[in-house]
Amino acid sequence: MMPAGEFLLAETRRILGSVDESVRGVRRIADGRLGLVRIGFTGTAAFSPLPGIARTVQRELPGVVLGVHADLLTPEQCERLRAGRLDLGG
Repeated sequence: MMPAGEFLLAETRRILGSVDESVRGVRRIADGRLGLVRIGFTGTAAFSPLPGIARTVQRELPGVVLGVHADLLTPEQCERLRAGRLDLGG
């Protein structure tokens, strides 16, 4: 094979591999197995359930990152939920 053909073959394999990985990533996101989950808590409520939640997420959904927002009063949590800046409140 000529050098140009070898180069094209290698690039084609690299590109197709990237496309396949992109499709797998999109599927993981769509399935909820990859991404960021933002959780808001009031006062010290985060300290009681949070360690268990974090362990379960890490074990069951290793591609998911928890974003914890503590000390949010209920009205602030509601506003952030409506604005799409929180995924869960507690």
